[in-house]
Amino acid sequence: MPRQIFDSPEQFAFGEALSFTPWHALPAHQPLGSINRARKAIYQAGSEQRHQEMKVAVEEPTSDSFTPHLLKWLCGPSKPA
Repeated sequence: MPRQIFDSPEQFAFGEALSFTPWHALPAHQPLGSINRARKAIYQAGSEQRHQEMKVAVEEPTSDSFTPHLLKWLCGPSKPA
């Protein structure tokens, strides 16, 4: 496996803008119950506030989100990004 480079300013900004949630899963794997419903609201509010403070939109990452040298590593030189 080739060495990965994650210390570029673009990669740092990309990582800082990511949000992770247990509800981004198949319906069969999503958390259940009243405590998790409350937890979901807290996760969403925290993510929205953090993104507002950083002045970035809440959005799903796409292949355009990655720096070019990482796309080359992920997709290979002959595969489209």
